[in-house]
Amino acid sequence: MIFSTKYFRMTIFLILLPIFQFFNNYYSYGGNPKGLQIGIVDEEIGDFNECQSTAENISSNSLNFISCRFLEELTNDIAAKVFYSSFDEAFRDAKKGKLIGLIHFDANFTKAWSKILDDFDAIDDKKLWQESLINIHLDQTNHQLTW
Repeated sequence: MIFSTKYFRMTIFLILLPIFQFFNNYYSYGGNPKGLQIGIVDEEIGDFNECQSTAENISSNSLNFISCRFLEELTNDIAAKVFYSSFDEAFRDAKKGKLIGLIHFDANFTKAWSKILDDFDAIDDKKLWQESLINIHLDQTNHQLTW
């Protein structure tokens, strides 16, 4: 007999083991983490309610409050947004473990981006470059959440 029961059982085992391992690992890890909070420091706007009202009324061709548009796309299924008025306060809460990270927009964020879009050679200006960055700081103490 070409296929004995010993080899048949071994073949079935070798086929079924990876399938079992896949489902076991998939269901035991529990899916994506939920309830994560991310701090938002937007120095470009004074009040975060202003950001919500202007984001609804801005036309798609306008370059006003680009940070508000970015925050509008950051939905709560990614992370819950916690707004702060100062970077130091948000950084303190991130160090205490209340936040998974923080996002910081400079006061001249939209102006810097509009200057760069008007004249791409302006990107060589270091101050303009720093103002146009979105600074993101992540808490790296729990590598399971930040990978």
